[in-house]
Amino acid sequence: RLKYRHNGKERTYSIGAYPAVSLSQARRDRDEAREWLRLGKDPTVQRRVVKAMAGAEQAITFRAVGLEWLKKQRYTDGHRAAMLTLLDRDLFPHLGALPIAELEKAPAVILDALRRLERRGILETTAKCRRIVSMIFRYAVQTGRATSDPAAMLAGALQ
Repeated sequence: RLKYRHNGKERTYSIGAYPAVSLSQARRDRDEAREWLRLGKDPTVQRRVVKAMAGAEQAITFRAVGLEWLKKQRYTDGHRAAMLTLLDRDLFPHLGALPIAELEKAPAVILDALRRLERRGILETTAKCRRIVSMIFRYAVQTGRATSDPAAMLAGALQ
């Protein structure tokens, strides 16, 4: 534990118990908390902010954004079910767990997933999946979770 004062109040910053947190890790955490204090930030609040941001980044996977996008569309129940089947069968197994920000920087990963479909000989489904990935990325751009649509650049790379 680290005792500190912030805004005139004495507080305690809990780092963790000994077997779970090594002494060297506790020292690093203490130094980080002192740096936050130097910047005028409360270490306890700052740690919560850092954890929340890390959790939010993990939640922004291609699957999460794709399901959110599908939910917002005005499709009939039958079309929505068909789209969900397509996503679950062809896209989510390869792209679903990846953060959307990383996919945006690596269009080759998207191309690899689409080429797997192309090799199976389902060219129309491959084209449809590229359009769906593009729509999901455009939605991610509109909601501030991405800055560009890498799938749009892949149009000429497929049969």
